[in-house]
Amino acid sequence: MSFKEKMLHTLSTRVFLLVSGLVTSIIYARLLGPHGFGQGILLLLFPPILIKFMNLGISNSLTYLVGQNPEEKAKYLGTAFTFAIVLSTVSTGLLLLLEEWIFSKFYDSNVPRDLLHIVFLCTPLNVGLFYYRASLKALNKIKEYNLLIDVIPTILRFILTLFFMLELKLGVEGYIYQDILVTLASVILIGFELKRSKTLLPSWDHDAFKEMLHYGLRAYLNNITGALSSKIDQLLIGAFLTPTHAGIYAVAQNLSSKLLIVSRAIGLVMVPELSRRTKDLAIELANKILDKILLPMAIAIFASLGFMPVFTYFAYGEDYLPAYLPFIFLAFSTEFISLNKILSGFFVGTGRPEIKAIQRLVALGIRGILLLAFLPIYAATGCGMAVCFSELAVFVGAYYHYKKSLKLQGQTVFYFNIKSMVVELKQTLKRS
Repeated sequence: MSFKEKMLHTLSTRVFLLVSGLVTSIIYARLLGPHGFGQGILLLLFPPILIKFMNLGISNSLTYLVGQNPEEKAKYLGTAFTFAIVLSTVSTGLLLLLEEWIFSKFYDSNVPRDLLHIVFLCTPLNVGLFYYRASLKALNKIKEYNLLIDVIPTILRFILTLFFMLELKLGVEGYIYQDILVTLASVILIGFELKRSKTLLPSWDHDAFKEMLHYGLRAYLNNITGALSSKIDQLLIGAFLTPTHAGIYAVAQNLSSKLLIVSRAIGLVMVPELSRRTKDLAIELANKILDKILLPMAIAIFASLGFMPVFTYFAYGEDYLPAYLPFIFLAFSTEFISLNKILSGFFVGTGRPEIKAIQRLVALGIRGILLLAFLPIYAATGCGMAVCFSELAVFVGAYYHYKKSLKLQGQTVFYFNIKSMVVELKQTLKRS
C-alpha cells in the first residue's frame, strides 16, 4: 500500500471508530451519570501512565530501527518482547505496592477499592497491548493495525457495553470489566497475527537492546511527558475536584478528540513512511501535509462549536451541558495538537526523537502551571484552557525549530499562507 492508500484506509477506520465510539460513550455517560462515569475514567488512569514511565523508550525505538534495518527485525522485536515481560512483572508489583496510597490520594471513599485492585492486577495486559501495538506499527502493518487495534476492539466494546450495562446493569463495574475484556481480546488477536508473521519469539540480543535503549532514551523524556500531558488534567481533577467533574470533562474531551480524526490517521502512517525516505523526500512530504491540514481543521472546529450544545443535550442529557465550556478550549486546541503531531512525526521519522521530547516537556510544564492556576477558579473549564494555551506554546516553538532545521539544509520552508489555502479549497470544492 502507498502512503496515500494507508492514510485513507486509516481515515476510513477512524470514521467508523468515531461513530461507534461515540455511541458507546453516550450509553455509559447516560447510564452512569457524570459521577459514575467519572469514577470509571479515574479507575483506569494509572497503569498506562506507569507503563510509559518504565518503558525507557524501547517501544518507540522499534518503528525507526526496524524501518532502517528491516532484515534484522526479528532481533529487535524479540528483544522488545522479552523486555515487555520484565516490565509487566515490575509495573504490576509496583502498582500493588502503592495501591493504598494511590486510593487515599486520588479517589473518593465511595469508589470501589476492589475494582482498583482488579485494574492493577490486569496491568500485564496493558503492557502486552502497548508492545504489540508498537510491533505492528514497526512492521508497517497498517491494515492489520487498524483492524486489530481499532475496528474489532470497538465492535467488541459496543457488544460488551450492551451486555454489562443494559442486560446485567453492573454500573461502574461493567465499565471496568468491558475494558479488561477488550484489552485481553486485542492482545490475543494481535499475538496470533505476530505469530503468523513469525515475529512473536522472545529473544535477547544485547547489542540490539543497547541500540534500542540509545534511541529510546533520547525519546524517553517524550514518553513520560507525553503520558503526563495527556493525563495530568484527569490526575488533578481526581486529586482536587470530584468524579462528577471528571465525568463532565471526559465528555468534553471525548467530543473534541473527534476533531483529530484526520491528523491521527496521518500521524499513524507518517513516522514509518518518513523513516524509509531520504531527508529531502521527508521534508517534501511534511510540507505537503502541513499545507493540507490547517484550513479544514479550522472549518471543522467552528462548525463543531455551533453543533455541540444541541448534540450534548439530546445525546448525553442535561447533566452534561456544563461540558460545553471546556469543549470550546479543547476544540481550538485540536488545531495546534494536529500541527504538533505532524511536526513531531517529522522529527521522529527523521531520527530526532529528542526534539519531540522537548515539545512534550514544554507542553507538560506550561500545562501543569496553568492547571494549578485555573483549576481552583474555573474547575473543568480551566483544564480546557490549560490544554489550549500549552499546545499553542508548543506549536510556536516546534514550528520555529522546523523552519530553522529546513533552512540549515537549504530546503524550502513551509509558511502558513491562508489566502492560498482558501483559493485551493474553493478549487477543490468546485472540482468536486
